[in-house]
Amino acid sequence: MNAGVEILLSRMESHPEEFFRDSRWLNIIRDFTKDFEENEVKALDEGLRKCRLQEFNGLVMQRIVNEQAEDIASLRYMKQVTATGWTTINGDSK
Repeated sequence: MNAGVEILLSRMESHPEEFFRDSRWLNIIRDFTKDFEENEVKALDEGLRKCRLQEFNGLVMQRIVNEQAEDIASLRYMKQVTATGWTTINGDSK
């Protein structure tokens, strides 16, 4: 297997975030894919797939955490509003 391909596969395992969308490596890989052997292309595809799945999992968790933080902030705000007797509609205080 090509030494550069082996280096990239190792790098994918140790630093998958470097292979997320719009990474510097993707253009290099795309530019040279036609020059690789079939087994090298398959290995790179599988490595990139694993990186994309890690990115996907991270984005899902980030979305969940952000939504939970927004829910907590909303609950605190509503608790504060009801404790003071205020009511709000569309952010207006009455």
